[in-house]
Amino acid sequence: MATRGVFGLLLNKERGTVLLSERADGKGWELPGGGRKTGETDQHALAREILEETGLEVDVLEQIGEPLTFGEDAAVCYACQTIGGKLTSSKDAIRHHACTLDDVKAGRIRVGLSEGTGQWIPLKILGPEGRTGRMARMILDGFSLFAEPEIGPNQVIEEFLPVEGVFVSHDRCFLV
Repeated sequence: MATRGVFGLLLNKERGTVLLSERADGKGWELPGGGRKTGETDQHALAREILEETGLEVDVLEQIGEPLTFGEDAAVCYACQTIGGKLTSSKDAIRHHACTLDDVKAGRIRVGLSEGTGQWIPLKILGPEGRTGRMARMILDGFSLFAEPEIGPNQVIEEFLPVEGVFVSHDRCFLV
């Protein structure tokens, strides 16, 4: 039976962070979320999963990127806004961390009682060793939302003009 995983980007634009959760099964860090149950919409399933895993209540805003498929299964990511609750651990997620893009690129985070103290620990993103998996792609898509678009028609290949829209190429975002 095919499964559909739904995952949430809880962004803090002022700090440039995305909330990640460390799985209790030891497989690594991921965006909060999980599997959709029969009869649930993506939005309802994601709000339920985030509440169960983090203690936070969210509004699910919009889908980010295309669903990532693997065989008959799919994973999809949504931007979310926290509207209530208190961040806490759960049976599925033993801790959470607001990570920056630099944290993700470095593969480590500092945990401790206050900012600037504590110890560095590895930030292993859930997925295959040695390559970017689906979870890492969804996380990087989230960080791309912080990018300021470059404006101008010279950013698009001439044969595609006239065209309007937002285009993403590697690490750049263009608004034409």
